[in-house]
Amino acid sequence: MKLDRNSCINITLIAVSLFVGTTVHFFGFFLWVVFLLIDDVLLYRYNISVFDSEIRIQRGYQFAHIFLHDISGQGRDLGFNLYDGDLTKTQERAQQDKWDCMLKQLDLQPGNWLIDIGCGYGDWLNYARQQGINVLGVNISAEQSRAGREKFGIDIICSNWKNIPENSELREKLYHKFDAVTFMDTVEHYVPSRYRKNTAKANIF
Repeated sequence: MKLDRNSCINITLIAVSLFVGTTVHFFGFFLWVVFLLIDDVLLYRYNISVFDSEIRIQRGYQFAHIFLHDISGQGRDLGFNLYDGDLTKTQERAQQDKWDCMLKQLDLQPGNWLIDIGCGYGDWLNYARQQGINVLGVNISAEQSRAGREKFGIDIICSNWKNIPENSELREKLYHKFDAVTFMDTVEHYVPSRYRKNTAKANIF
C-alpha cells in the first residue's frame, strides 16, 4: 500500500513521540498532539501547514465511511434534507422531497444525463436513475465510491474533481455530455483552507 504525504508525516510524528516518551521523558508521548495543535494554529493564523488539505478531505470522508457505514438508504444525509417547515417528516420522506425538488428545479427528464460531484454513496444518483435519467458520479473517497458501485451498480469515478482537466481519459468520458451537474454540500471543500482569505486564489476554484 502506498502511503500518502499526510500518512507519512503522522507515522513519523507518532514514532518520534514514542521514542522520546520512552527514552527521554514521559511528556514526549504528547509531542505528536502538540505538533498537530501548532500546525492548526499556523494554518488558521498564517495559512501554513505541513499537511495536504486535499488528503485531509479524503480522510474525513473515509472516517465517515468507517463510523457511518450504514448511512446509505436510511434517509440520512451528510448534507441536508428538505423539511420545508414540516418537522414531522421522516428522514426518508425529507430526503426524497429534496430529490424531487432538485429534479423539478433542474428540469431533468428521462433520457437526460446527470453528473453528481461528491456523490457519496450514490443515493441521489440512484433515485434519479429510477426516474429514467442517465447518471454518473465523482467521489474523492475510494470507500464510498466502491460501496456505491457495489450497492447500486452506478458508474462512480473515484477522483478529486480538480484532477479531471489534467486527465485526458476523464475529459473524453465526461466533457460535453451532461444536461445537469449537481454538487450538494461539497463546495466548502473546493477552496483549500490556505486560500480562504485570498479572493484572487479562491476565484480560481
